[in-house]
Amino acid sequence: VIEKGQAQLHAVTAQNPVDANFDPSGLASLFGINGYMANHYAEADGTDIYVDGSSILRIHTDGTVTFKNSDAVGGKSDPGFSADLAVAAKAASASVGTIRGVASPKLIYVGYDEESGAYTVRYGYEISGCPVSMGSSSAAQFTVIDGVITEAELHFREYSYSGEDDVPLPAVQAMALVQAKGGGTPLLCYVDNGESVCAGWKILS
Repeated sequence: VIEKGQAQLHAVTAQNPVDANFDPSGLASLFGINGYMANHYAEADGTDIYVDGSSILRIHTDGTVTFKNSDAVGGKSDPGFSADLAVAAKAASASVGTIRGVASPKLIYVGYDEESGAYTVRYGYEISGCPVSMGSSSAAQFTVIDGVITEAELHFREYSYSGEDDVPLPAVQAMALVQAKGGGTPLLCYVDNGESVCAGWKILS
């Protein structure tokens, strides 16, 4: 809501949903890991690791999940751009999209590497149409080759409304800050630094 140049958003809190009750079976199934056959062990820092052939799934206690299949070569034929995006969309919905809360994943980037034939697809969190900035991280990033996910990095966060309002820097001051830093476009967003969430501005180049 914009009132006389001043934005007002719902205040939001965040928590890490990857706790002792987190069920990894859905992630294992998503990435083609046999939960019964995989070698499972925990590292000293609490990271759960599942190894199934060339596939490795790591579930970190801070809510970060990584997956890599070093031997994945993609499908027998190229299903096309739309099909590869659909694979990533389904994976985002089945992973970070399953977390309860007020946020949902939204496509924010698609890149293509001609040499490897790989698409890099990123999803960010969005709360009531307002994007969540997580610094250099995103809610989910997938590498897709010929319809097969070969790598993934997920950041699980559960967002909730606190019941209060959050008022970021006024738009005029945000524009002045942008000019002082050499230009760009200010984007109103929620800023999640991993410890707290506040309404603010992200400068787009």
